[in-house]
Parts: sequence; C-alpha cells; structure tokens
Amino acid sequence: MSPLPPTTFSPTRRSVWKMHVFVSLGFCWLFMAGNFPAFASSPTITVKSSAESVRVAEPFTVQWTVLAPSGATVSFPEVGQQFGDFDLIRSADLFDVPLAGSAEMRSWTRKVVLETLYTGDQQIPAWEIRVRPSSASGAGASPDNAEVVLRSKPLTIHVSSVLEDRGDPTQFRDIESVVDVEIPAEPTNSSLPWLLGGLGVVALIASAGVLVAWRRRGVRPTRWARQEIDVLKASTETADFDRNEAAYRLSKILGEFVQMQYGIDESGHTAEEVLHRLETQQTIDSEIAMEMAQVHELADGAKYAGRDVSKSDLDQAFERASRVVKLLSDTDRR
Repeated sequence: MSPLPPTTFSPTRRSVWKMHVFVSLGFCWLFMAGNFPAFASSPTITVKSSAESVRVAEPFTVQWTVLAPSGATVSFPEVGQQFGDFDLIRSADLFDVPLAGSAEMRSWTRKVVLETLYTGDQQIPAWEIRVRPSSASGAGASPDNAEVVLRSKPLTIHVSSVLEDRGDPTQFRDIESVVDVEIPAEPTNSSLPWLLGGLGVVALIASAGVLVAWRRRGVRPTRWARQEIDVLKASTETADFDRNEAAYRLSKILGEFVQMQYGIDESGHTAEEVLHRLETQQTIDSEIAMEMAQVHELADGAKYAGRDVSKSDLDQAFERASRVVKLLSDTDRR
C-alpha cells in the first residue's frame, strides 16, 4: 500500500481554520467571565465565645467576624435584648477594618456581652449575615453579582449553678475527737498590747492616707497606671509568680486608674458599677468599655469561678489595659 500524500492547506482554508480557533476561544472566555463569582475571595464568617462554661449571671463575650473583599456591604442582624435564653449587657461593632498583609480583604466584627440566670446547656442561635459586593447595584448589576448570605454556627454554652460541686449535706462525716488546747496565762497588764496595737493601726491608716494623697497630687493617673502595669508585668517574668493573682492585680490597677482619672469616689463602687456609670454618662465609648470589661471578666473568672489564667490570656489582658490607659491619657479630670 502506498503512503498517503501529505495534507496541505490552501491559504484560504488556513485563514478559515484560524478564524474557527479564535471564535472558539472567544466563546470560552465569555462563558468563564459570565460564571466567574462576583467576589475575588469568598466571604467567610467565624464565631467564637470567650468561655464554653460559665456560672449563673457571669458575663462572657461572643464575637462574630466576617471577612469580605474591600468595597462590599455587610449587613448584620439587629441586636435585640435577648439571644435565646441569654440577656444582652452591651454590644460593640468594629466594621470595615483593613486586614494586615491584605489590601483586598477587610473585616466586620460585632462583639456582645451576655449573661443568663438559666442553668444547663443553653444555645446561642445562628446568625444570618448578608454580604453584597460593590458591583451588586447600579447599571452593571447582574444576577451573578447577587448578595451572599452567610450563616454562623450556633454555640452551646454550659451554665452551672453556684450551688454545683458542693458537698451533699445529707452525707454526714465523722467529727474529730476533742483536742485539748493549752490556755495561755493572761498577762499582768492586758491593756498595754491593745494600746500599742491601736496606735499601730492608726499610724498605718495615716501613712496610707498620706501616701494616697501624695500619689494623687504628685503623679498623674496616666503615669501612675503605666508604672504600676510595667512593674506588675516585670514581676510576671519570675518563676514563682501567680498568673491568677496577676490578673486580679491588673484589674485593680485599671479600676483605680479610671477612678482617679474621672474623680470617682473609691468607696462602695465595684469595677462593673464604675464602668456602667461612665458608659451611661457617655464619658467613654463602647470600644474602651469593652476592653475594660474583658480585663475585669478575666480577673473575676480567676478569683470567683476558679479558672486558671493562661499565659496568652494574661498577655492579652496587659495589652488591653495599656491600650485603655493610652486612649484615656488625653483626659485628666483628677
């Protein structure tokens, strides 16, 4: 069998063949452009809670964060007074914030502080958040540029009663036998120790009053707070420091700083009461109030709920306290 002769194309047929190739590529490009998503990066949503288990009436924080391209419109639901069986204490929004290392993406965050009087496993419902790209409206709008609905996952929080983990009062334990205690003989002059002790207490109170007065007259609250925070932070670098005690002392420093800064009477006011009073009078904004509340919540959880403070939680508390002092440093109302 003789071999087939080589196929040859005339210039006219070659031009037609090239035209077919270009037309096919053009249709492919139109198909891909019409079906390419409106967002360069798909929007995402995350939800996290500051605690998975709390006590009755113990505040905790829940945060929803949406990541979406720059120029998008993100619509959060209206904030009500209830989240399931949880009561809303306060909320704060931080919208359209650029992300570090990304010029195309931004973040939208909503933080709420909740508490409840119900016990057991309680659920925070899921949220639906709508994200619309910048090209979803106007003359260039198309069905492919429609908004995206993000749905967060529900959270389950275990709420325990303050009476849990206590001993059963119906189970009696053995009583120790009688122990003989030696009664010390009364001194001949019993009034002298009481007199010396009373003078010592008076001197101690007077010294403390002079020290507090000197500190408030001689040192600005901002400078005092920064020094106290630096000293406390330096003490945490030793091997024998207690993170729970450090968190409690940091909360006390922040509370005293705010009282000194705004001239609030120290007697009979808890940190939560002072914070509520300043926020009600619109003396401080919600962002600063949220930062302060998280420092106080960490200290209360360590002192009253028996939680162990981690190193990362303590480092974050130091950053929040320093940030609050910096934001309030421009106002001195001693």
